[in-house]
Amino acid sequence: MLTPQEADDYTIVKKAIRSCKANLSVFRIEKQFGKENYTYFVNNSLVVRFFKNPFIEKEVHNQKKALEFLQPRVPFEIPTFEIFHGDFQNAPLTMTVSQRITGNCIGISAFRSLTLSRKKYIFDQLSDFMHILHNIPKSEWGHLPIRPQKWHIAKRFNKFPFLKLFVNRVFSYFPNEDCLTHNDLHPGNFNVNSSFQITGIFDFDTLAYGNRTTECSLFPAYSYQDCCILKGSYEQKSTDTLKKFKSALLLRALFALAYIGPQKDYFPFPQIITRTGKDIFKQHILSHVRE
Repeated sequence: MLTPQEADDYTIVKKAIRSCKANLSVFRIEKQFGKENYTYFVNNSLVVRFFKNPFIEKEVHNQKKALEFLQPRVPFEIPTFEIFHGDFQNAPLTMTVSQRITGNCIGISAFRSLTLSRKKYIFDQLSDFMHILHNIPKSEWGHLPIRPQKWHIAKRFNKFPFLKLFVNRVFSYFPNEDCLTHNDLHPGNFNVNSSFQITGIFDFDTLAYGNRTTECSLFPAYSYQDCCILKGSYEQKSTDTLKKFKSALLLRALFALAYIGPQKDYFPFPQIITRTGKDIFKQHILSHVRE
């Protein structure tokens, strides 16, 4: 049974949807809150978003143009949407309506429990996507109404000097030039099928232009707290935090190796890992990435 709040939302969403989809029969609505919007999954086939900021309409139109540009250029399904104006909680707000991406979202918690071989398989697919995105010539995307990477993304990257050193070494031979970046690529923002093949990528709200090194350093950093594990582990020297540090660094290594390609027979590790630990860790990584 619906709570009074859910029942009210259900009525409001049905009314708003019918203002743009007059003939649609609404029989199921699932609710999900985001930082910038209210998201509703309708009939398990449509995604309806109401934006909390009433002045966001221009950005929504810009995002629509960017997604329409990307759609024929990337190997996975990405959301494209129609823009409407609906009544939500007695206030006129911009809303977008899109088809739901096929497949199911793994989610951050479930991703952590996957085997390393499945993580590597997903990383290989994501690295293919990022290569395509990063290598679209500026002559093609330069006209898009997008912004540079947000300052807090670079700030998070720069906050951990040894992480910056680690990632810069890995990506040192890539051109240091502006490219298209997703900037929020984590296990909650893509869907997979039963074989763990990626079916679609979404949440392009942070699409921008910037540095591939900065973007790749953020994945798979699922949150600011996870990123802090890397710094705190060697300060606390506890068995638990050291284990988390190695786990997080292993995922970064797997993703970096997927991105740079298996042809590299070395991997540059940060100085913070001891010689003995480095050799063991290197063997552990290479056993999962080499044919």
